[in-house]
Amino acid sequence: MSADLDKALEQELSASLKDVDLIREAETRGYIIHKPQPAIRQVTEFDASRVRGDRIRIAVISDTHFGSKYQQVTHLHNFLRYAKKRKVSEVLHCGDVTDGPFRRHRNPQEVWAHTFPKMVDYASSPQALPELGIPYYFISGNHDDWYLDDGGPDVVQAVCEKRDDFNYLGPVGAFRRYGKVLIEMAHPNEGGAYALSYKLQKHIEGMPPEEKPHIYLAGNYHKAVH
Repeated sequence: MSADLDKALEQELSASLKDVDLIREAETRGYIIHKPQPAIRQVTEFDASRVRGDRIRIAVISDTHFGSKYQQVTHLHNFLRYAKKRKVSEVLHCGDVTDGPFRRHRNPQEVWAHTFPKMVDYASSPQALPELGIPYYFISGNHDDWYLDDGGPDVVQAVCEKRDDFNYLGPVGAFRRYGKVLIEMAHPNEGGAYALSYKLQKHIEGMPPEEKPHIYLAGNYHKAVH
């Protein structure tokens, strides 16, 4: 529950309301509730019959923030053209596909796609992600999930339903296996650290040995960490 929720409100409501009712009542009073993220364990498998030889190339993108006036589609398209030239088998998107609802921004003018349908239409268009003849696989990020926090639909799922080459792996994170190699896609809803790789290393160290991925792909940080 949001740290801004004062004790008086909590005491007033908790005695008579269930958690879901308490959250709903708090949200009607203007509080933003940060809900815990679900556990992630579903693994999807790459179809190796789609490639020749023993190498699989994938492209990774993240935090496209479609609908933001700061989006960088020119750089994105240049990279995706390069990926196609290198004959990648698929593109993985690690969340924050969209910039989320404009009312959740401190400056609403930063977002030009002001409605859910307009955001979905643009994010699913070739102007945002070109049709490469290569499948895309998505997870959502915290900006995407703001629609869910506001009681709305899943924007990334809605985007993926618009195109046959789009595939939705689920909110927040997913696992995808390429033969013996397991990749975790994640979008941790937190800021970075002074040492850029610190939180990522701690995440991996805290996983049981049998669950550690061979490759961990994290969005949200907006910094290059290898």
